[in-house]
Amino acid sequence: GLDSEFNISNLAYYNELKFNLNKLLITFNIRIEKINIDYKSTHFHEYYNYYTYYTTYDTSYVNIKNKDNLKGGKFSILYKINEENNIYIGLSSGFKSGGINQNPRLSIDNNTYKPEYNQNIDIGYRFKNEISSINFTTFYMKRNNLQVSLSSQQDTTNPNSFYFYTSNASNGYNYGLNLDFKIIPANNFESYFNLGLLKTKIDNYSYMIDESTSVDFKTREAAHAPSYTVSWGFIKYYQNFNFGFNVEAKDKFYFSDSHNEISEPFHILNLSIQYKIDSMSIQIWGKNIEDKRYAVRGF
Repeated sequence: GLDSEFNISNLAYYNELKFNLNKLLITFNIRIEKINIDYKSTHFHEYYNYYTYYTTYDTSYVNIKNKDNLKGGKFSILYKINEENNIYIGLSSGFKSGGINQNPRLSIDNNTYKPEYNQNIDIGYRFKNEISSINFTTFYMKRNNLQVSLSSQQDTTNPNSFYFYTSNASNGYNYGLNLDFKIIPANNFESYFNLGLLKTKIDNYSYMIDESTSVDFKTREAAHAPSYTVSWGFIKYYQNFNFGFNVEAKDKFYFSDSHNEISEPFHILNLSIQYKIDSMSIQIWGKNIEDKRYAVRGF
């Protein structure tokens, strides 16, 4: 059993300034946040002695205080070229607060995790008129003391001690681009194309799986970060019904930051048909109509 109590207090200050200078929109904001977490828990596990009919309890206590003082901000410029085109650049500094892993069977080193800090630059272009739109963004993010989701068996003799928790690795980065394109050349047809390209890196790091055992990982990509994601589709409209089709594709990726299992690249096809009768509509759709098997999680 587990009897736990969280006392969490957040105190934050946020301010944003905007300057509209003809074709320029300049934005500046800042956020300062103070987070206090006080966590207490009692965990007990019952053991039955079938020879004497006595019950014994393995009881553990956790009492942790965690405090974070965090700062972030953003500066951006939007330039309006004309009514259909604009470009954008943004510089920002963000954070993820630290926290407490609730499971009492974790080693002392794994009870808490520290904040992660990010520095970002984004550059984008947007076009929109009556029949089409394009949104293109490229970005670079530097990650410091990055948070990773880990899993391990804390007690080698007890498979029930397999836990998931958050920890801190070293440093890393993400960079890539996003492209969204949509076109409606006629009233009875529309199509779209979305593309994401991503490159990630986590510097070599190690973490404790119990009080005395450390696991080392060399420089590698982040988990659940495929190098490409693609989707394309269209909808064809008729008088009383419409027909839709789309394809989704994704590259291979690591399943977790704590092991080396990798997915396979895959794509799936989807269909939909909608029929309208006055104010009522009936829709039939099929996802993954080729009935392909693909993995999305792995442990």
